Amino acid sequence: MLFHIDANKERELFSVTMYRWLHDEERQRAIRHVPFSVQAFVDVALKAANATECVSLTKVQEGLHNRVFALKFNNGVEFIAKIPFPTIGPKRLCTASEVATLDFLRTKMFPVPVVRAWCSRAESSPVRVEYIMYEKIPGIPLVQLDTNDTLSEDLEEDPFIEIAPHIAGVVYFFSRARFPQFGSIYYKEDMPDFLRGGPFYGIPIEDDTSRFCIGPTVDREFWRAGRAALGIDRGPWPDMRSWMLAASACARASLETHPDDAFKAEYLRLIADYERLVPHIARKDTKAILWHPDFWPRNIIVSPEKPHTLQGYIDWSGATISPFEMQVEPPAGYDFDEHPHVVLNKGEEYSVDFSSEIDELAPQERNDAMAAYRHAVRTAVLYNSVHEHDAHFAKAMFGPHVKAAKRCFLFPVEAITRGETFGLAFVRYSFVQCRSVWRYFSDAPFPLDISDEDAARISAEWWALTRKSEERDKLMEQIGLQATQEGLVGAEDYEIFHSRIEMVRQQLAASDLPPDEKELVRNWPWVPYIPMVSTETCY
Repeated sequence: MLFHIDANKERELFSVTMYRWLHDEERQRAIRHVPFSVQAFVDVALKAANATECVSLTKVQEGLHNRVFALKFNNGVEFIAKIPFPTIGPKRLCTASEVATLDFLRTKMFPVPVVRAWCSRAESSPVRVEYIMYEKIPGIPLVQLDTNDTLSEDLEEDPFIEIAPHIAGVVYFFSRARFPQFGSIYYKEDMPDFLRGGPFYGIPIEDDTSRFCIGPTVDREFWRAGRAALGIDRGPWPDMRSWMLAASACARASLETHPDDAFKAEYLRLIADYERLVPHIARKDTKAILWHPDFWPRNIIVSPEKPHTLQGYIDWSGATISPFEMQVEPPAGYDFDEHPHVVLNKGEEYSVDFSSEIDELAPQERNDAMAAYRHAVRTAVLYNSVHEHDAHFAKAMFGPHVKAAKRCFLFPVEAITRGETFGLAFVRYSFVQCRSVWRYFSDAPFPLDISDEDAARISAEWWALTRKSEERDKLMEQIGLQATQEGLVGAEDYEIFHSRIEMVRQQLAASDLPPDEKELVRNWPWVPYIPMVSTETCY
């Protein structure tokens, strides 16, 4: 059946219309201009929905990495459809892996979207793009119910607390699932023969998972900024050491055509230092863990009415099987920040108390403390729920000192492929951070030649750059911009923010800045020492 749509409306489906960029807009928009056959798209959806008419096709969201549509049909069925941008990672593999991951999770009775149609090879489809169509999960994102209400509202009715036991069940599955390799999940037919026969699952199972295998990682780090063209090892990897060395090989290959010989030589030296670290920081007993790639309340769907019930988890794009230490942390909304008037007691079970000064606080301070108390209770309830299933996993997941130490110890792994993006000071600083916690993990001498004086100098260099970034970020926050959005604003707000930026530039130009900083003012806040990652494609 023909789907009639105005030509201008059709073009709007292909382009960014909800947002604008305050910097490099032409390039940002070009990257995210994705035309496709609307009629073929609707035809696929009609067949998948077993409907005779598509009542509406609406663009509902445009992110940095994909465009999302809502489709309604004359039989009452509703779909959510997603088309990826080239910034997401390898579009074919990302699409195929997400579909297979969702299917695998559904075999374990996870409440995740049901995929009704998909294509990971644009050239083989009349739609001419990669896409996934899912059944719409009824409900609203948990984030819409997040409030800072005072204790006058019963905490037992807090939606975060109501669904905490369900989240604990998800965490428990993740803690038990043993995968024999690091990589991403695929259907066997989407992988070459030599990857189809490897082991997939490391614990006894009752259901059939013979359709799945572990293939190359969809971790964007191995694909971004021209790396898709490199012939590098992207997994799957049998152990943590292989995965770590693949990261350094990726960094080395990225430098082959770098025009700055001095930068290249220094970076190669740092890569060699990193590879001397790997045998010491690659744990032989680490777990290969599947985890939600964006475990935030916006991706947890709940019923809108009380009592709130869990409806499902969405947005699994980019999910990987990776080392426990790099994956596991409390979901956002369950990670309590310390507060002077709220005490989170961390014993075998967590409990929450007010400090003795609570009754002496001014009204606004008291309200802030009440809100902090609510967040602390959320954290305690989830911890205790996870602890009931697996005490060791709960402590590893929530223990702040353990988590921080592990992050520092493994910081070089995160930094080694980002020297071109964040600068070599970032890589050097990662070595210093690793050195600072070395004694907690190893009895051997630290393998790199970094003296106390070197460590102090490297740290000072990095913190000087960090302070510049923080100063910039603070100014941006004062005019209502988030630095992490890299100039992305609502289309209706573009002129307002453009004027505010110009006002700040004029103020900075009139201030007493060093000459080198004066040169940067005309492009503020888009300065060379702040990376722009939203334009990095993964072709």
